Amino acid sequence: MKYLNPHNAILELERLVSSKDSEIKLQANGGNSILLVCKPSEEINFINEIKQLEESKYHIVDMNLLLVEFVTNNKEDIEFYFEHWPSSLDRIFKNDLEEQQDFYHLILDKINEAFSVNKIPVVINTGVIYATHFDLATFSGSELIMNASLPAVFLYPAEYNQNNQLVFLNKRIASQDRCKII
Repeated sequence: MKYLNPHNAILELERLVSSKDSEIKLQANGGNSILLVCKPSEEINFINEIKQLEESKYHIVDMNLLLVEFVTNNKEDIEFYFEHWPSSLDRIFKNDLEEQQDFYHLILDKINEAFSVNKIPVVINTGVIYATHFDLATFSGSELIMNASLPAVFLYPAEYNQNNQLVFLNKRIASQDRCKII
């Protein structure tokens, strides 16, 4: 599979989100998100290009910053899980408790903030979720993103393997369901 360079990938992104037809949803099995694929070694170049997007139309959601925010705000809970339930660390990042904010819902909240001001969320530094036991398919299939009037964009550091499967960070085969791939 051939990769687009950062500049051309951003041009294709802008073309897709500007089109008035349903190309994204048709090619994303009804989904409403775009995976902007880059080789992991090219991620910083893509981020630099993304930062040039029009601020009135796009909102960057940086998962690195959100992880720092999450850890800072939940230090005691995280220490408790590390000490008492090390085999359940994934519950720190995504849990079923409505009263306890988790990392997954913090990310969704930031995506929703972009939607609420009529901007397209562009999520960068997605590699931080590698160890969280959820993946981007969890987001692309979420009710928030599926029902939004604008698409969500995820920068996706991955490469294609010999079977032409997209492999996130060259470690985990990607679910391409509900996403348009650029």
